[in-house]
Amino acid sequence: MRIRTMIVAAGVAAVALVGCGGDDGPGNEAEARDQLQQQLEEGGVPAEQAQCIIDELFDNYSFDELDNLDLESGEQLPEQLQSDIVDYTVACVGGAVGTDTTSG
Repeated sequence: MRIRTMIVAAGVAAVALVGCGGDDGPGNEAEARDQLQQQLEEGGVPAEQAQCIIDELFDNYSFDELDNLDLESGEQLPEQLQSDIVDYTVACVGGAVGTDTTSG
């Protein structure tokens, strides 16, 4: 369970990176994917599972939707996006680390 919690936190943090916008954020989807991959792997997510999370994210949200989030001004991730990130992370990583995805 600790591993799953860490991975979910890493996924949320990585999406926050994309939502920074401005000059410091990624300029396009390819850059965003690269930055997310790096952040997730630095957070301890294996490369294959990180790629799965990123694919799920960009299959369901456009780069513009994520880039338009203004998290630097204190805006929170929308609840639906937070929920989706948790779902993608559990689906991509839960079985791989042998955790019970039904308990917290």
